[in-house]
Amino acid sequence: MSSSTETITKREARLRVAPRLLAYTVTDKSEGTGGIIFAASSAAARRLGTQKFAYGDFSSMDCRRASYADGFAVTGRVPAYVLVEQGWHFECSNCGDRIDYDHLADKDILPEDVRGDQDCAVYCNRVCEAETELERAQAQRMEKRWLRRFRKIIKTRFPEATFPTSGYHKEHAYASRHKGKWRLEQIRVPFHLPCTTHGPAMLSIEDRRPRRSEPLNRKTFRPQWTCCEGDVAEFKLYISRNPASAARKGHP
Repeated sequence: MSSSTETITKREARLRVAPRLLAYTVTDKSEGTGGIIFAASSAAARRLGTQKFAYGDFSSMDCRRASYADGFAVTGRVPAYVLVEQGWHFECSNCGDRIDYDHLADKDILPEDVRGDQDCAVYCNRVCEAETELERAQAQRMEKRWLRRFRKIIKTRFPEATFPTSGYHKEHAYASRHKGKWRLEQIRVPFHLPCTTHGPAMLSIEDRRPRRSEPLNRKTFRPQWTCCEGDVAEFKLYISRNPASAARKGHP
């Protein structure tokens, strides 16, 4: 009985082994857009590709084997240069150039110099990638500086304020470069007070200009204090009972 049980267990183990994942090219029949999908069968790949690329329209998708990408099934990430060598093309996330085999030949760029994969940003080479990383680092430096300023303003006016560190209500800032100059586009710093029971209050700035070409002014770009509608009455009462806070200019 022991031997029989052992035999059944081995047979079940073989049946339970996950099927080998193969690479398939799944593309839209009319537009030719799509990507590599890893699945155990063509039908499964087409179904997954339909969900990812065609919003569920199964009939609009074409599915073919892509054996050249089988080796990437473990990670599920196919390097962009492998796809470029197979005739795919991308747009560089830095310079905007079309990355295809002809482009690489014209620019004297080796295929393996292309950075990224089909599921993330793709760059012509390390130079383009580094330029983007530098630009993002400059933006983050400005964003962090403004977040520190806003936290200081809040703590100066409300020393008892606390800041949420997780969940939906998290501080946020976004900076971008326009005509060679970095500027703040948006910042939101939520904070809790004893009177804010429905949710955190917030100090924020948003660029509300209809067009970015218009100059900044105090009407379209100025700090605003807000709180949940259910906390407005208690918030105003709280401020009235804290003269030091209420005396500060700009309070609600």
